Amino acid sequence: MVIMLFLGRNDMFTQLDRYKELKELEQSKDHYTRLITTERKELEALEKNPASLEKVAREKHLMKKEGEELFIISEKPDPTKN
Repeated sequence: MVIMLFLGRNDMFTQLDRYKELKELEQSKDHYTRLITTERKELEALEKNPASLEKVAREKHLMKKEGEELFIISEKPDPTKN
């Protein structure tokens, strides 16, 4: 019994490590599943609505229409520019 609990290939410590790793992987899976769902909804909105496509292009990719000027305003002040 001692050999199985402490010295074997699948001892108690190895099993506890594997259990912790399994829980971390399950949490990671849940996170990525939610992320995929959110991204799919956003993709569907972009495919169906040209206004949302323009909004994403302007906000995330800083695109602009021809003849337009673009001003970028930073939310946080940069401490290195003092």
